[in-house]
Amino acid sequence: MRLTDEAILRESRGKLILLVFNNKGTRAMEVNESFAFLWNKFSDIDFSVEDLASALVEEYGIDPEAAQADASQTVSIWKESSLLKEE
Repeated sequence: MRLTDEAILRESRGKLILLVFNNKGTRAMEVNESFAFLWNKFSDIDFSVEDLASALVEEYGIDPEAAQADASQTVSIWKESSLLKEE
């Protein structure tokens, strides 16, 4: 899977904001640090849930099972928010 090209991550007033642009207009989503880490690491490349989980383990030193659950949840959020490219 791959992240959409129609969004950019910015910091504004100490908050991480994902700006999403599409045919419905622009929307802003406040995101947390781990979301931003994954977004930055996997923008412009293909990835799997396992890739996300491995990156979380490496960056944050969390349990692999917890990382897998967090990665799966992140992908679900990205799908629901139309942040993944259509395949």
